[in-house]
Amino acid sequence: MMTLKEHIKIDLNLAVPVMMSQLGQVMVGVADSIMVGQLGPVPLAAAALGNAIFFFFMTFGLGVSFAITPMVAVADGEGDLAKCGRVLKHGFIINLLLSIILFFVIITVNRYLMYFGQEEAVVEETMPYLFIIGLSILPFLVFQTFRQFAEGLSMTKLPMVISVGANLLNVFLNYVFIFGKFGVPAMGLYGAGLATLIARILMAIIMMVYVLYHEKFKVYWAGVK
Repeated sequence: MMTLKEHIKIDLNLAVPVMMSQLGQVMVGVADSIMVGQLGPVPLAAAALGNAIFFFFMTFGLGVSFAITPMVAVADGEGDLAKCGRVLKHGFIINLLLSIILFFVIITVNRYLMYFGQEEAVVEETMPYLFIIGLSILPFLVFQTFRQFAEGLSMTKLPMVISVGANLLNVFLNYVFIFGKFGVPAMGLYGAGLATLIARILMAIIMMVYVLYHEKFKVYWAGVK
């Protein structure tokens, strides 16, 4: 039997990367706010409003995607590898459809921001920003699907690395797009949203390609219909 120290070590090896991945999702909005704050109070207020609305819907999507991890873990514990693959397949379809629905809800809310009691200048800056970060919910939930699948198999470190890398990329792209560097025109708050969208698209692609094509995952696709 394992000692308490061994149990704690195993749990920390699994939990710390998961916590870091979760922190990475929140830090994207924090980085946007910190860098946009240099533009003045109106862009900062617009970023805060847009992120508050987006995080509400993102949290809903996160909650749905979290169901994948325990289902995969149980199937893997039972030795039913094909069931793991089926959970991923169905989870991907559900999360993709959910992301589309959430995007349309976000852009619907976006049309009525003037009723949120904010100044007109803030609303005008928020609308294009909220639209583009709202669009990023599609690649975000695709990433979440494959991330939760990998974590259900106790493979937690790659999602953490991807999340940290995406945050670093987001900060760099913020610098380029917000302030207009390397020949790119300054786009202000909209540039921050564009940086977030690009970072999340790359996150989704890398995580999806890794899970679908890496040798260690091939056993989970055998027999999946």
